[in-house]
Amino acid sequence: MMIDAQGNALSGATATTVDLFDKAVEAFNIYRGDPVGLLDRATGAAPGFAMAHILKAYLFALSTEPESMREAKTILGTVKSLPLCEREASHAAAIDLLLEGEWSAAATALDRHNADYPYDIVALQSGHLMDFYRASSRGLRDRIARVLPRWSADTPGYSILLGMHAFGLEETGDYGRAEETGR
Repeated sequence: MMIDAQGNALSGATATTVDLFDKAVEAFNIYRGDPVGLLDRATGAAPGFAMAHILKAYLFALSTEPESMREAKTILGTVKSLPLCEREASHAAAIDLLLEGEWSAAATALDRHNADYPYDIVALQSGHLMDFYRASSRGLRDRIARVLPRWSADTPGYSILLGMHAFGLEETGDYGRAEETGR
């Protein structure tokens, strides 16, 4: 079984498509580049690569545009047709809730998900965005605070988590800790 940069198992992936996926995750993390194009290349080479489809579904669903939401539903249909590990099935369930308009339930599902999969940066950032859209300042702070002790500076994406945590601290009025964490 292949793994992503944070050590999560990836069903249906190949060495080449894992690299494309990790680059797509990084593009999502920093809001730069073309994560969808990278994911399309990954799923073109490995149609059974569940997490590549899952990340693309999140990207479309979190855009909140009606056309994109319809595309996310189509992608989720593909995901559900694939053999999924428990982590991937948990993602599919959260996306289902999101597409049904159940943003709070989806955010809570991802919070539970990260209790079992604390290194799943796709779930962390997707949940963080759901917290932002729902104006849940505590969620912005606490979602990341719950997993941050498990991460280290050696874990790819650690700086991204620190940035999300700093934002959550700022949104809850803890400006000193927000600045310290952000720096």
